[in-house]
Amino acid sequence: MQRGTTPLSPQPTPTSCFRQVQLETGPSPPAPSALAATPTTYTIACAKLCGAVPPQGAKRTKTGASQLLTTPGMSVQDAASRLMEHRNALECKRLDAALPYKPDAWCSLLCAAELHNRYSIIPHSLRYGFDAGIRPISRTFTPANRLSINQFITEFNQLIQVEFQKGRYIGPVSFKETTFLLRAFVTSPFSIIPKPRQPGKYCLIQNLSSPHSPIQSTTSINSAIDSDQYPCTWGTFATICLLISHLPPGSQAMVCDVKEAYRTIPIKPEQWPGLVVCLQEDDQFAIDTHDCFGLASGGGVYGLMGDAGAQIMHFHGIAPLSKWVDNHIF
Repeated sequence: MQRGTTPLSPQPTPTSCFRQVQLETGPSPPAPSALAATPTTYTIACAKLCGAVPPQGAKRTKTGASQLLTTPGMSVQDAASRLMEHRNALECKRLDAALPYKPDAWCSLLCAAELHNRYSIIPHSLRYGFDAGIRPISRTFTPANRLSINQFITEFNQLIQVEFQKGRYIGPVSFKETTFLLRAFVTSPFSIIPKPRQPGKYCLIQNLSSPHSPIQSTTSINSAIDSDQYPCTWGTFATICLLISHLPPGSQAMVCDVKEAYRTIPIKPEQWPGLVVCLQEDDQFAIDTHDCFGLASGGGVYGLMGDAGAQIMHFHGIAPLSKWVDNHIF
């Protein structure tokens, strides 16, 4: 699928509104943007829509002042309900993005270790998303995924299903629904490869450096990110080798594997339009709300958490590590 580019006029960034999610009764009216700072009904739309098939051949139908997307056999009310579920899911994620972390526990531990000033951004960013340096999107661009997706389509769908189950993807949504929710957006091509020496395991690769050369004035997500602004100081190969070479005889080492690493880190809502993913060639998309492998700033964004976590463990001690992690980080 190659839709090319769709230019849209730049829109002002919505004002952030940090508040607790409030439960409401009765339906809320449709809104033109999923990122608008207006309260909505709390709905776990991602769970409801997981595995749903998005509408085909969608067309716009006016009803009052709102533009609704309908398909043959779908009523205006059904289309409005579907869009509202997606919009509410995005709004709830915008108001509380902390899953799976506990921001209050991180704040307490940072303060106890006298690290709060150095890492003051962490508790706030865990709730409302980290800045990954993704530029505002003004032109829609949706290149096709790589051929390997079709070759391993079953494995690809299984990996995608996990993302919905974890609450990191919102959708599935059609092209027109995504445009309605986000206005302009960009997808980066997916490919999938078997993991070496791990039979039955596959790695999903998201090429955020594509296109490598501008296409109709459209550049890649990574081209606008200065990775030097997102240093990662906790795990480079050279650093680890230098550290090990200076350790005294008899020293012991421990490796702490944070499952899914980058994928645990929420990204600021205004940067979600740069993280939309194409699921299949039949008009299925999902709005990704988390850091991902392949993002130029991804290592540094997660590295901030890695640095803070290492210093917290050094201060508090790491003997009861598993219990400490369960009670304080996740």
